[in-house]
Amino acid sequence: MATRYRIRSTKDPAYIILTAGGAVPSLTSGCEPADVEMTTNKQVVSSLDFDPNTVEYAQWSLVLPDDYDGGTMTAKFYWTANSTSTNSVVWGIQGVAYGDGSSIDTTWGTAVEVTDANGSTAYQLRITSETSAMTIGGTPTGGKGVLFRTYRDATDASDTLASDAKLLFIRLKYTTT
Repeated sequence: MATRYRIRSTKDPAYIILTAGGAVPSLTSGCEPADVEMTTNKQVVSSLDFDPNTVEYAQWSLVLPDDYDGGTMTAKFYWTANSTSTNSVVWGIQGVAYGDGSSIDTTWGTAVEVTDANGSTAYQLRITSETSAMTIGGTPTGGKGVLFRTYRDATDASDTLASDAKLLFIRLKYTTT
């Protein structure tokens, strides 16, 4: 008889989902939280709207999962725009971890970015490819506090979408112990 279970090996990928509704726009150069209702079927979509001309930020705070191995993470951005332009957006993310007694005003880890083109239909879901490996600042391990900060790099020459980019979710992939 065939085995109907899978033994989980170490270093399996796991995921953290950051939602637009769980973010806090930065007080300086923050994005704009927004809700929009679709015309036909009345879905309400919560987003973080990032301006096409200014670098804007949003942050999430959470506790790293106990099975997080302290290594790098990658990110995928799920977004949309009320635009039919097929021009691109540059998304970025960085993080910093905190343990007991850590200074809160600690340097962010190095940001990683990914460029993604909009579709030719307004309010079409776009999913980026994965970023390169992101190293979180501090000494990240399972159970520590962490802040993630995301932004749209509107000043990058590859960011050419002339409308707000509406961030819906970010999926962070990490490996487990």
